[in-house]
Amino acid sequence: MSLPSNDLTAAIAATRFGLGGRPGELARLGHDPKGWLIEQIRPDAVIQPLNPVGLPFADSASRIMDYYAFRQAEKAAGADQDKRQAAGAMFRAAEPVELFGRANVAITTEQPFAERWALFWSNHFTVSLRKGGEMSALAAGFEREAIRPHVFGRF
Repeated sequence: MSLPSNDLTAAIAATRFGLGGRPGELARLGHDPKGWLIEQIRPDAVIQPLNPVGLPFADSASRIMDYYAFRQAEKAAGADQDKRQAAGAMFRAAEPVELFGRANVAITTEQPFAERWALFWSNHFTVSLRKGGEMSALAAGFEREAIRPHVFGRF
């Protein structure tokens, strides 16, 4: 069974330029997929992730201070591996919450092309939590503060 032309165009647009069709999305963009895409190309289309209780995340300056405190605690722990791991766990505790916020935006956004573009630029500038290390806790702030505000502009 083949899809009618508008349905096929809508499915291609949702898949290629969005994050895949969510329930009802193909019907919304079916009449004008090109207009749906163009409407999203504006600076305010990119949504900032929020933590699970709906508040903004800590800014990078706060996270850098947390990192500095972590490094001090790590130095104070010396060779005591348990204390070093405890200091690292405290610092890295925000990472899963940051990932939840980012995933929540991808799932709920009404602007999937803008979100896909934000993810593209994050990947382009190699923002990654998978690389590990303490600096990975600063990656989400970098994405929120340096990439998302400029997705459709200049960096």
